[in-house]
Amino acid sequence: MLSRLFTEEGFNVLLAENGKVALDVLQANKKPDLILLDLFMPEMDAVGFRKVQEMNPAISSIPVIVMSTDRMV
Repeated sequence: MLSRLFTEEGFNVLLAENGKVALDVLQANKKPDLILLDLFMPEMDAVGFRKVQEMNPAISSIPVIVMSTDRMV
């Protein structure tokens, strides 16, 4: 849903099904202006992704928004 919304607004959107794939996408493409993460991604969650991202100077400065639809009560 968010991908479609951003695309309709004129943004170029790259998708990845989990954090590990997202790191591969970042290595293979032009660096994005923003990374939007689901907190509970499979394979590598947002926390794990951020730890790897922060250690990589090529991508560490890309801003990140972490979100989730999971409700914690």
